[in-house]
Amino acid sequence: MGSDIKNSGDFVHVGGSGDRVYDYIRLVVAESKYLDSESEWRIIDNAVFQLGMMPSDVRSYLLGAATLSRFSTESMIVRILGDIARGMHAKSSKISRKQFKYLVETAIALSQGELSAEKAEAIAKTVCNSTKLRPRRRWYSGSRRWYIRIPSTKDQVE
Repeated sequence: MGSDIKNSGDFVHVGGSGDRVYDYIRLVVAESKYLDSESEWRIIDNAVFQLGMMPSDVRSYLLGAATLSRFSTESMIVRILGDIARGMHAKSSKISRKQFKYLVETAIALSQGELSAEKAEAIAKTVCNSTKLRPRRRWYSGSRRWYIRIPSTKDQVE
């Protein structure tokens, strides 16, 4: 007759399949403080098919663990950058190179330095495209090459 509640480090959670998900998440992020989308989906896939959990429940566990254990996920970064980009879009439908660099630096900072500059640029470009932000032309050349050269995350940047 023991309690089903366990205290493990930073947070308290009720016993069951959630314990196993938290333990698995901790094992995955033991080496890095950032989970890319592939790792996120691997965690969700394993929990759904091996533990029989609902995808929305696993997602909640993942975001809760990320918040409490101070690591970041690609989906969290995309959501935050999307909020920033929508704020920029409210003022203008165009994004300057300086504003784009701000999004890239924010992505790198949120990943705790784990994202490469190329991957952060790809994520920022995907966010800009989804929020319908278009690159502002450079005033002296009229070119948008700085933006066009950046591959989007759909191009599988690694």
